[in-house]
Amino acid sequence: MKHKWTEDEINFLIKEYPLTDRYYCSNVLNIPVEQIVYKLRVLKIKKEKSLNYLKFENINDSYVAYILGFMWADGHVRNDGRHFNVGGVKEDIDEIENLFFKVGSWGKSIQDRSKRGWKTAKYLIGSNKEIYNFLIEHNYDKKSYISADKILSKIPDDLKHYFFRGLIDGDGSFYFKDYTRQFAITSSYDQDWTYFERLCENLGIKYNIKRIINFNKKTKKENKSSVLRILGKEIIKLGEYIYNGDDFGLSRKINKYKQIKESYDN
Repeated sequence: MKHKWTEDEINFLIKEYPLTDRYYCSNVLNIPVEQIVYKLRVLKIKKEKSLNYLKFENINDSYVAYILGFMWADGHVRNDGRHFNVGGVKEDIDEIENLFFKVGSWGKSIQDRSKRGWKTAKYLIGSNKEIYNFLIEHNYDKKSYISADKILSKIPDDLKHYFFRGLIDGDGSFYFKDYTRQFAITSSYDQDWTYFERLCENLGIKYNIKRIINFNKKTKKENKSSVLRILGKEIIKLGEYIYNGDDFGLSRKINKYKQIKESYDN
């Protein structure tokens, strides 16, 4: 039976298909793929260009440096020679996904994690052999235990702070309550923090690193992690560095940093 399209469905197709695919639109709209394809043909809606490898090979944009930082925190390279993804809480990805679309078309996937008591997650899925190989060459498949020196060497000095902004939007947090002001970035227990330590030393920031092992009584497993912390007024040195230049990133983290800064200004 032929589907009778509503204006909202058509608008969704016009907006979402160029950035996703026919299957995503079919799932969201609950319309058979065959009818999605027919409507796309009638409306002459085409996908956006594929991911642009040259933007990664020759990094000269602030948003590419940011993407690479965010992917160092929350990205994943699949073991298939082509696909990679990045994800997080849906509200966060909704806010910054426009930056990812500046380099071409990404697929989208949304996961309802409410049964586990977690917030809904959203993933952007990339498919490009050249970018995949670029990520592998620069250790994105080993990022849970290796320093980010290789990818940072690829990024011009005047854009490196966007890499760290993306990294912090993925794995970092600013905390301010009563008299406690803290920045923390968390990773795996075996994380090599050399690159972040070097940043702190170059900016004259005092920091500490702690490796943590907790035993989960329910799962009977060890939870292991490492945390780099910056306390008090030292946080301002970091914030002035990463939030310099173009104004983009997760607003909730920017706003929390501003609260910390303003607490000292007052």
